Amino acid sequence: VTGSAIGVAVQEANAGRTVVKLDDAVTGVKLTDVLSQITYEGDSSLKIGEDGTLVSTTEPSPTPTPAEEKLKVTGKECKWSGSDTVKIKFQSNVKGTYYIDWVKRGEKAPTIDTSRVGAPIEADTNVTAKVTDLPDYDVDIYVCVISDKDKSNYGSVLFQPVSKERPVTPTPSHTPVIPDVKESVVQGFEKALVFYPKTFYDFKVIGAGTQNNNPGEGDVRWVPSGWSMSSNPSSWNPSWKIGAK
Repeated sequence: VTGSAIGVAVQEANAGRTVVKLDDAVTGVKLTDVLSQITYEGDSSLKIGEDGTLVSTTEPSPTPTPAEEKLKVTGKECKWSGSDTVKIKFQSNVKGTYYIDWVKRGEKAPTIDTSRVGAPIEADTNVTAKVTDLPDYDVDIYVCVISDKDKSNYGSVLFQPVSKERPVTPTPSHTPVIPDVKESVVQGFEKALVFYPKTFYDFKVIGAGTQNNNPGEGDVRWVPSGWSMSSNPSSWNPSWKIGAK
């Protein structure tokens, strides 16, 4: 048959069912030549494919990418490890990055900054971090986590260190010794000196605190750096000799 089209409908039609095929005895005819003369008039969602079977005319719906679960941060541990240091342990159910912030106890929680550079955190893995240089007053510590996959998916957890468990800063047992500079000692002028041209006499200055044989933290000693004949010198002589050229 040429020059016209044959309309075909099939009962119990479904994709994959053979509608047109060539008999084994047929020669000199291609299936594509036959199919060009045939139209399918059945269900509009089906058509005859190149192999003579019914195929769907609709594109299969893509399998939707499952949405990432809502990020949740869980606090595991919070304890003092020093007078100004707290050790915290936490976990996120989503892979992402985290950063730590704190405010004075009771103040408004900081807004989560999704553009802030943070440290990496794996999903369902404990992370331990130290928060240092905390002030003397009580604070609220926040761990903020932002998803790697979706920046709009983020969360935080609050830690409140117990103030009564905070270690007390030890009081120094040593009282610093801070001598007056006038306690420095000048040696070499015990007797009168007679000045002659090009004659120089050595002398020595022992700074106050130098003879402290058992110094402790905070103790002070004075180190001589120079001398002058003027009460308001513009420069200092660093050589511990005195005389006249």
